[in-house]
Amino acid sequence: MVRRIAIYALIVLALFGAWLGLIGREYDALEPRGPMLADLLVTLPDPSEVEAFNCRGEAYVVVYGRNELSFRIPSGPPAYMFDGTGRLVSWTPDTGEEDPNWKGGCVPKSDRRYLGQDEVWAWPGARP
Repeated sequence: MVRRIAIYALIVLALFGAWLGLIGREYDALEPRGPMLADLLVTLPDPSEVEAFNCRGEAYVVVYGRNELSFRIPSGPPAYMFDGTGRLVSWTPDTGEEDPNWKGGCVPKSDRRYLGQDEVWAWPGARP
């Protein structure tokens, strides 16, 4: 009886460990590959949406990835924030968590506008 319980416990622990490993792999896949917008657009060629806004007199763009089913069970899509030169400022793997710090305290308000594909590629730093 004790042996059977130990075997079941090991199976559950192995499955939990495998789940944690898959979560780690997904998180690593979401991490930006470089400091510029062009680096992200190479790995994320078709973002779900892109918005531009101003904060403290500076222009920013936020690129949202697709919110796909995953082992992480995210409540929102990943997002990457770039400044007016196309340099990565901040990013989050899950925008649904409502962490205001990931945008450096900048919250897009009425001045935000969504960019089309051509406008994204015209943003500074979008071309290598």
